[in-house]
Amino acid sequence: MATTSVSSESSDAPMSSDLSGSDLGAELSSPSFQEKEEERLRKLKHASDKIENGEWETVPNATRGTKATSVVWGSFHLVREVGTEKIQDFARCQNCGEITAYVFGSSTNNLLRHKLKCQPSPTSPSFRHPRATPEVPVSPLAKADFKDALIEFCVGDICPFALTQGPFFQNVIQNAVDIGAQHGRVDACNLIPAASTISRNIKTKAKEARELIRPRLLEAVKNGEFALITDMWTEGMNQYHFLTLSASLLSPDWQLENFVLCTSEFPYESSTAQNIRSGLSVRLEKFGIPEVAIPKIPFTTDGGANVVKALEGCTRLYCIAHNLNVVTSHVFSVRLGEVDLFGCDGSIVIEDVKSLVEFLRSKKLQKHLKDSIPLIQDAAPGRYKSKLPMLNALLDQYQEVSFQQKK
Repeated sequence: MATTSVSSESSDAPMSSDLSGSDLGAELSSPSFQEKEEERLRKLKHASDKIENGEWETVPNATRGTKATSVVWGSFHLVREVGTEKIQDFARCQNCGEITAYVFGSSTNNLLRHKLKCQPSPTSPSFRHPRATPEVPVSPLAKADFKDALIEFCVGDICPFALTQGPFFQNVIQNAVDIGAQHGRVDACNLIPAASTISRNIKTKAKEARELIRPRLLEAVKNGEFALITDMWTEGMNQYHFLTLSASLLSPDWQLENFVLCTSEFPYESSTAQNIRSGLSVRLEKFGIPEVAIPKIPFTTDGGANVVKALEGCTRLYCIAHNLNVVTSHVFSVRLGEVDLFGCDGSIVIEDVKSLVEFLRSKKLQKHLKDSIPLIQDAAPGRYKSKLPMLNALLDQYQEVSFQQKK
């Protein structure tokens, strides 16, 4: 029998944001709150024991799949008394086995919050699918054969070696192992879908994901606990424009949650302010967020004139990372003599250092130094790449570099 765990999530609505920090602390530490929390946990433990003892059972929601039900019922079962049709005030997650308070027919927001946390992700323990059979030792010969197959895969399909360390790749391999353990040896060609099949199903999966997080986003927008980050860039060869939109919001337990809402080709030829505003509206409407709500949502962006104009009337915050990048880029393009720091052209100093490092490399003299001196080339226009590692490494070994240069 699978182990049932007890969820710490509450079905209550989030606390009002008009509580001050001291008021909130007093509320959480009050005897009445602690008593309610103890009673809630006691009920969840009671439900868990009933299921473990076989007195209660979990059953699918009979109305699942109708327009009146939430998508969370694909991951949750209702709890009822064995031998009766009496539904208890609980639901059980089919992914992790947690018991959560739920009154049949009421809001599923607390189930949705749990499902979002319980979704497979590289940082959650539930990411890896459970093995179909108990784990068995793998022989060194089998490991060697699998290693050779991975090497041929990376070389033959020109894939990065780090691909094998990615949690999503490991999840695919674990799925394949589980299928083999359950069904025996299968032909991989009959298991792996075609590229066109994957492409078609991505749209379906994206739609399901949007429907899943839509209630959570709308709730955050309504409570003023929602912010957006957006940026655009242009692909170099064909000059296609792309737009990314991500959201940050507060969870009911005051944790910051981040969602990438979209990364897609910009549907207009020119990235004017009007087109950017229209593009943002179209993408937000897919999540049920109307155009009239956009002025109430704070945005974080770079300082592009078209983006700034597109968000007129909105609260716009300047991306600090982009701001620092712009400032440091200008700092290293200034003639240091003009600001009377060293009385010489700073860019000439940097070029001389680069020439020296190139000389040491060409003569294979770096190997005689305690630490290698990195050669920092100029970054692309609009991007900043620090020269400090190169300058500091040279300064720390100046005497040794001078000796090697004289040799």
